[in-house]
Amino acid sequence: MGPRTATRHPWSGRARERAGLLALGAAVTAAASASVVLLVVLGPAAAAARAAAVTDPVAARAAVTVATALDGLAVAVVVVLAAVALVVVARRVGEHRGVEDLLWTARGATRGQLGRWGAAEGALVGAVGSVAGVAVGTVLAVVLVERVRGTAVGTARSAQPDVVVLTAVAVVAVAVLGNALVSAVLATRARDNRPGVAGQVVTAAVLVAAAAFSTWRLLAGGPPITVDGTAVAVDPVAVVAPVVWVLAGAAVVVLVGAVAARAVARAVRTTRGLLPAFTARRTARSWSATAPVVLTAAVVAGTGVFVAGFAATVAAVDGATVRAVVGTDVRVRVDGDAQVGARSVLPDLRVPGVRPTAVTPVWTDTADLGAGDAQVVAVPGARAAAVLPGTAGAALERARSTTASGVPVAGDSVSVRVRTAPATFAGTTRPDAIGSVRFDAWVVDGEGTPALVPLSAPSGDDAVPVGSSGELRGRLPAGGSAWRLLAVEPTLSFSSRPADTEIVTGTDTEPAPRLEVEVTAAVGGGDGESGRVTVQDLAPPNRVVLGQAPDQERLPVVLTRTLADELDVRTGADLDVTPAATSSTLRTTVVAVVPSVPGAASRSALALDLGAVVANSIDGGAVDAGSPVPRADERWIETSDPAAVARDLRGQLPGDSTVTTPSAVRAAPVVGTAVLGLAAVALLGGLLLVLVTSMAVAGPDRSRSALRAAGVAASASALARATALALTTGLGVVGGTLTGLVAVALTVTPFALAAVPTADGLVDTAPVVASATTWTTPALLVLAVLVVAASVLVRGRRAEGRP
Repeated sequence: MGPRTATRHPWSGRARERAGLLALGAAVTAAASASVVLLVVLGPAAAAARAAAVTDPVAARAAVTVATALDGLAVAVVVVLAAVALVVVARRVGEHRGVEDLLWTARGATRGQLGRWGAAEGALVGAVGSVAGVAVGTVLAVVLVERVRGTAVGTARSAQPDVVVLTAVAVVAVAVLGNALVSAVLATRARDNRPGVAGQVVTAAVLVAAAAFSTWRLLAGGPPITVDGTAVAVDPVAVVAPVVWVLAGAAVVVLVGAVAARAVARAVRTTRGLLPAFTARRTARSWSATAPVVLTAAVVAGTGVFVAGFAATVAAVDGATVRAVVGTDVRVRVDGDAQVGARSVLPDLRVPGVRPTAVTPVWTDTADLGAGDAQVVAVPGARAAAVLPGTAGAALERARSTTASGVPVAGDSVSVRVRTAPATFAGTTRPDAIGSVRFDAWVVDGEGTPALVPLSAPSGDDAVPVGSSGELRGRLPAGGSAWRLLAVEPTLSFSSRPADTEIVTGTDTEPAPRLEVEVTAAVGGGDGESGRVTVQDLAPPNRVVLGQAPDQERLPVVLTRTLADELDVRTGADLDVTPAATSSTLRTTVVAVVPSVPGAASRSALALDLGAVVANSIDGGAVDAGSPVPRADERWIETSDPAAVARDLRGQLPGDSTVTTPSAVRAAPVVGTAVLGLAAVALLGGLLLVLVTSMAVAGPDRSRSALRAAGVAASASALARATALALTTGLGVVGGTLTGLVAVALTVTPFALAAVPTADGLVDTAPVVASATTWTTPALLVLAVLVVAASVLVRGRRAEGRP
């Protein structure tokens, strides 16, 4: 027939007959469009809002960039799943209009006309569905972004109009063109349900090669996203590695299923049973209808497993990084002198009592170990296991000394009786040397926090003349408890020195004589603890030790495994440690080698007993007597509400103080927005799997009458059909699960390092391949498939009139 006999397509009649299928296609398009808008608009805004609590700008920017990249991967998965579902729907539409298209072809309609009619129909479906989905998604995204801004810490960006408009236009354009293309291709191609395997082999090979190449780039180039100041570098080839692995695995599963179906169909030819052979041949011949089900199941299962592995790995890396960097719930640092001086104690941290808290003094420093430097974390030995969770704290607490140094102090002040003898020079009393002695008391509280308390007489005089005595008192610092007096430190000064007592240069073996004063100090209140020392003019202080002196010749120290390997030492080895704060050598013994020391922010770190370090620095023992005493420059607070405690403390601490909580460096909540997005995509994929599975078994079973004539019951036929559906879909779920595990093992670690850049070189970043949530998505998919298979079986039983 010529062009004059060409006919126009009756739009209204076709649309009415296929209204249900067209509406289903529009609904799939709308759901995919809304999902893409939410991922593109809401995802980055939610990540930026959560990143407002992270004080490290580099860490915050890195986490937001990784979350945005994962949102992009989620968009790719949505597009693939929606495309598969739309192909299945379009194929059903084509089957529905098959007789009609043959009629129009017989009347002169060309294949091109059928393609144009199909494209127009698909474009209309895509336009209606995408516009509706974009409208709903945009409204939800704007509302949720504003809500996220309202709950964010600090300022968070709102939905940017240009991003919203560009996203909406792109989604509508892609949806219209995609639906039109799918409908046109299916309307013009030959209807043959026996596709060859060559195309599947090529597709699988290309995707596997792409996955291997992107993984090579990912592993060879380090993290796929790096942040240097304000510059962000993204490797697009490496970033897509996870989703390419999921797609490649799904393609391989479809190929394996096709080959297996043909092999089984050949193997059952010689069996006597009609139904198994018939079912196997039907599955092999109609694999083109089964492949979308297998592909969807594999993609959804792989995505769900990857999401679970990524979330578990990032949570583990982030948690280990927080423990290494922060070490506690709230960490307070007050700048000041490195050594303890008069009244050089931290401010009294009055944590609100409505929240259960535990406040622990901590000293942090760097130390010279001869072969290198290391970070020092010293905590009270009695609380080591609680403050340093894990083997480090437990080992330190076991090795601590149980003997308390000094004498207990009652009340809020310390009282000391002192007596000074007349000055002597070279063994001769010199009454013409006029001087005085000032006294300070070295005290520590129950957790080992040291303080140097100035002593004065009731009259207010803070010095005792040489050759006299008196009782001195000093007020203890606020906030401490269970104070103990360890030593009294006299400081000698002369207002008048005889000319012949001036200090001259001596030698190491014969030092020059100096003016000396013998000082006796005793605990006030009749306790009986006393001591005596000789102090020299213009010489370092010589402390009067009161009560029990430290009983340790060497302090216990815990090393990290990295530091122990660097020093080539093991448990039981002696080690000299010289902290930068005091420059005094601590004689220690290694009591344990542990993986890490919380709060040290370094793999090369050591942990000490704060109380032992302070007592030995004051009284001598494992440290030379009279050494400087390190100041406990931090307070570590354990609380159930870190944010509220940190907020209250910032209002009462000096301006040079810093208050750090885990949220200030934690990246997992920021990346968690993308994890939620991927989880939502997996849920959408599960619904699409139910759709494509239902479409695969929808409609009457045309082979039922033939099987019935051959003596096969309808229920047996339905059971065979349901079993084939469950087995093929189960193949997709199992293959997708394995693919997801491979993707986690190969690609998660670089992404975790990109999301938590502080973790690089600080903590172990092994991927968490299997976690508690790994099997959630596969289990839900299996349950959904069993429900669809059960519906097939029920329909088959009803065909025989059974209840």
